[in-house]
Amino acid sequence: MIINYIGINQNKTLISLGKNDGFSIIGVYKNNLIVEKKTHEIHIVEIYYNTNIIFIVGDNNLLNTLNIYDDLKKKYIANIKIQNKIESIKINKKYIILSDSNYIYIYNFTNLSYLNKFKFKNKSNNLFDLSNNNFLVYSNNNGYINIYNCDTHSNKLIKNHDNNIQFIKVSNNNKYIASVSINGNVIKLYDYEKNKIIKLFYRGFYNSTINSLEFDKNDNYLFCYSEYTIHIFSINKKNPSLLYFDIWNYEKNLYQINLKTNNNIIIITDYNQIDVINKNNLKKDKYLLVNDYYEIN
Repeated sequence: MIINYIGINQNKTLISLGKNDGFSIIGVYKNNLIVEKKTHEIHIVEIYYNTNIIFIVGDNNLLNTLNIYDDLKKKYIANIKIQNKIESIKINKKYIILSDSNYIYIYNFTNLSYLNKFKFKNKSNNLFDLSNNNFLVYSNNNGYINIYNCDTHSNKLIKNHDNNIQFIKVSNNNKYIASVSINGNVIKLYDYEKNKIIKLFYRGFYNSTINSLEFDKNDNYLFCYSEYTIHIFSINKKNPSLLYFDIWNYEKNLYQINLKTNNNIIIITDYNQIDVINKNNLKKDKYLLVNDYYEIN
């Protein structure tokens, strides 16, 4: 089985797999197969929350076309076409965001009407995110982050890093934006309401590729997965400082999990439980916080 794409729905309860010969939907908690459909090659597949609506790029259609599939009706019901090959998708209950090699496009979810577009030269979906309250957050880099309100069309530009950014994540309750530069050493936490960076989390001395940034469901903890390690930081409590007299106020992680492999999906809802799914064989390990230490259940 060749897997081209792995997605997670907004509720973090379903995993979608795009394959050379179709797509599959798997339940996160029971690790059970829910949908299996044979098609042509699938490049992108995303599920809309816990519904029967599935967004697909591929299946012998042009790669600049987002096809909307209804699993109850067992057929495609609509599509959206953009200029170039679709690289990434973000969806919430009001908007569909697509990106290609030149732009980010905003569409209304209800009637699929085109609303706006912005210059965007990054193919990675790690450099833009869509919040539950309809803020589009993205970076064209040089350390800047754009915060665009899809409802009011207002835009804010903030400078979070001196270097290029490699990952952006909006928190589940829309309180924070976590971002990390291309070096991967320090994660900065920006507070929407206070309009400033409120925390500097120190991931490590050596440069690193960040695989994911995730918040728990209550926005109390931030999880950073890089290569073979997951770092867990507390947002509301004071983490240990890097040094006793640290003038930059860098904070270390509260917990750290060392993984066996570096090709995983990390799924977090509560801070005391982390599901780690191997992308190669889809084997799942569950880590639970027991006596101040994360261990495999």
